[in-house]
Amino acid sequence: TSRPFGAVNLFGRRAADQIIDLMGEVAYLIKKPEPLRVPAAMPPAPAPEVEEVSPARRKKRRTVEAEAVVETPKPQPASPLMEPVGDMDLDALFGQSVDEGMAESLFDLDNLTDIAASLESDEGKKVGYDEAIDMGILEK
Repeated sequence: TSRPFGAVNLFGRRAADQIIDLMGEVAYLIKKPEPLRVPAAMPPAPAPEVEEVSPARRKKRRTVEAEAVVETPKPQPASPLMEPVGDMDLDALFGQSVDEGMAESLFDLDNLTDIAASLESDEGKKVGYDEAIDMGILEK
């Protein structure tokens, strides 16, 4: 079950190494955050004298009658935006035969290794159409 992760680990590590090569030494530098400068504490301003006031009287609360809530009817769902497909042939879409050997070759570790090796040796160079056919990525 860990076999598929081996390819991810292998090619992911190579990609990470290529990124580190592009960045250079900066990739390994750790910049410590500078502490925030706090301004010197100012002496507290003297508190103004507050005149003593007697507490205010509260107004008496009263209840207000509200109008009855009328329930609104729920809106009817809108008609569908698209017409249903009448004569759709799903076998035409999904009835095609699949070459399982070809599907398995997409995840073959040897092919993936060849692709990674070509990317590593030709840093910056892209794989051409003929090379993709030779590697088995594309068919003629």
